[in-house]
Amino acid sequence: MSAESAQFQTLMSQGHASAWDQDWEKAVDAYRLALQESPDHPMALASLGLAHYQLRQFDEALRLYQRCSAITPDDPMPFEKIARIYERVGLLHEAVQSFMQAGEMQLKAHDVDRAIANFKDAIRLEPKNQTVHTRLAMIYDKLGKIEDSIAEYLITAAIMQFLGDNAKALQVVQYALQMSPDHPETKNALTMLKSGHQLPIPEPQKGGTGPVRMAQVRQMELPDIKNEPTPRYDPLTETRLAALKQMASLLFDQSDESKSNGQVSRRGIHALTRGTGGLSPEQAERTRIQLHLSQTIDLQTAGQDEQGAIELERAIDLGLNQSASYYVLGLLIRHRAPQKALKNLQKSVKNPDYALASYLIMAEIYEKSEQYKEASANYLQALRLADAQTVSPEEADELMQLYEPIFESQLRVHEEKDLRNLCTVINGQLIRSDWREYLKEARNQLPLQSEGSPPLPLAEMLLETTSSHVVEALVIVKQLASEGKLRTAMEEAFHALMYAPTYLPLHIQIGELLITEGRILEATEKFMVVSNLYIVRGETAQAIRLLNRVTKLAPMDLSVRSMLIDLLKSIGRVDDAIQQYVDLANVYYLLAELDMARQTYQAALALSQQTSSTRAWAVQVLNKLADIELQSLDWKQAIKFFEQLRSLEPLEPSPRATLIDLYLRIGLPSAAFNELDAYLKLINSPEQLSKASRFLDDLLAERPDNIEIQKRLVTFYASQNQVPVIIEKLDALTEKCLGQENIEGALATLHHLISINPPNLKEYLKLYDDLMNQKK
Repeated sequence: MSAESAQFQTLMSQGHASAWDQDWEKAVDAYRLALQESPDHPMALASLGLAHYQLRQFDEALRLYQRCSAITPDDPMPFEKIARIYERVGLLHEAVQSFMQAGEMQLKAHDVDRAIANFKDAIRLEPKNQTVHTRLAMIYDKLGKIEDSIAEYLITAAIMQFLGDNAKALQVVQYALQMSPDHPETKNALTMLKSGHQLPIPEPQKGGTGPVRMAQVRQMELPDIKNEPTPRYDPLTETRLAALKQMASLLFDQSDESKSNGQVSRRGIHALTRGTGGLSPEQAERTRIQLHLSQTIDLQTAGQDEQGAIELERAIDLGLNQSASYYVLGLLIRHRAPQKALKNLQKSVKNPDYALASYLIMAEIYEKSEQYKEASANYLQALRLADAQTVSPEEADELMQLYEPIFESQLRVHEEKDLRNLCTVINGQLIRSDWREYLKEARNQLPLQSEGSPPLPLAEMLLETTSSHVVEALVIVKQLASEGKLRTAMEEAFHALMYAPTYLPLHIQIGELLITEGRILEATEKFMVVSNLYIVRGETAQAIRLLNRVTKLAPMDLSVRSMLIDLLKSIGRVDDAIQQYVDLANVYYLLAELDMARQTYQAALALSQQTSSTRAWAVQVLNKLADIELQSLDWKQAIKFFEQLRSLEPLEPSPRATLIDLYLRIGLPSAAFNELDAYLKLINSPEQLSKASRFLDDLLAERPDNIEIQKRLVTFYASQNQVPVIIEKLDALTEKCLGQENIEGALATLHHLISINPPNLKEYLKLYDDLMNQKK
């Protein structure tokens, strides 16, 4: 094997290991490096395509599978994957064509069952596809499956009749009748044709509505005017389309779950329902949610928004908990039920993907009810988020902070005329299809800033505020602090608070000064007050950032972590929430509150079902739970956790060794040795010999006198014709038993040694006799 091919194999193995752990980003890195070693390797292309698919990077996955299909044109696998991707993104016609290609290739490969499955998938997406039904009918005919063949021929005839070709429809029915002259359905079809009645047309199958609904959403995205390259939308419409895609994706997830034969669906609808603790609710309830979601999308794409809102509200009432659905419902009912719309939008605004549009709709609702104070505040929040999109990501956070003194100054504006003017101006800037270009052009009109200075907020063009004074004061405070003049910096900060008492970045800076002075408790209290204010304002991301800081300052403060977990869950940052659960449980563990630690780890385990990293989190948390049970001496409960770990990591020796030990502790030797035999069988391969050897050595290091484990040791090395190694290891075990004054164990081990007939048999017989005499 060349060095290059060896490197390729190593990288592919790393990619497979990461894929097994469901760490798809690491898998992508490994497979991409492998492709650099061998750019046209079909397995590397397909593996990288799968990793991108799992990350929902469908465009890149499609490109890779298309390359793979070009390199291996007779392999049906890439075409099946291409079809799945087209189906996933709503390109149904392309998906049908790819399924048909895959089916024909499977036939060439003599895999008839797979071919039929591909053709059925094509029909599932396009029930009235005459070509596929005809092809299936012919395949069933050749297989001798007369009933199935006739059923497909009758569907073909029905489609032909529907398309106006009655003559061909009649020919097909007559052919089916020749196959089985007494077939009642064929006779009935012939009668219906002759009397001019339409034969039954196939309808879309119930369930699996995701592809159809995604296709409908794609259709909504198409430009109204032909030849328009890329449609542009105002923020409300743009966000609505994104939300509909997110809702349609739940239908895919539900469909995937139903195909998994009981396997856990990590991102399905049941993971987004309230009050389930991460467990799947009843199938009937999930099906009802799926039905209402599907009807919601169907009605909206047909322009029936009012009825679509009713269906969506029913899904939410059943337990659907999704920011996209809250946003769409708020958008649809904002005119007829503004207060109910506000309640939904106050939930969706917590998610950054829907915050801008949610603020705009809430502002419109308040404006129409002549609550101009609230309207202007929401319009300013929307402008802040939109403005942040006109600068680089590095500048966005700083720019958003500069809006704080603007909000502060607006609190002192009470003239209705001024508030109404602000609402009108921001509405005109943002509720337009070219809002991004408009804002970028507006930013170009702002005064040039010196190098290193933060970007000016666009709101400066609209308002005359004291924000510049506050920003200048903050710069001075930071400069004084950097020079070590902490007392002067603190005085300057408190002076600035006199004309901007609610400017939160200034309060945060005071907290930083307190930390520098070593006043950690006061700094923590300051940060907590500011975090709560951010939460009240609906600025979840800012609150999370500050609470993370507090957890570093006060790692044992349990209330802070609980608050942080709730916020992270509310905006869908599931992995971060799980990490906080684990950190919180670790704190309980250090405090010796094992019951609370156990409950918190269980909560983390339940929440992990909602993330793509389910397996990695499960392994980490189950190890923690198992450790708690070992500390509590609850062997049986510990066994349950280690059994789960063994199933998740079948090749890992540690869970197996612990299981064997625990089974022996509770008096279940048969279970222990069944576990041992299963593991040795699993790793019975040339490349795993050293692993098996170490595993047996480690077991006997703890239990040198265990005869059953010794038997496995003997069998293992005997299968490799390594009798000297057996003698050496049994001799060492005898010595260890003698060192522990374990006469019984030493005798049993010697009995094993003697049965092998070692070269120095006489010495072992003498030692055996001496030990027997000593025992007497």
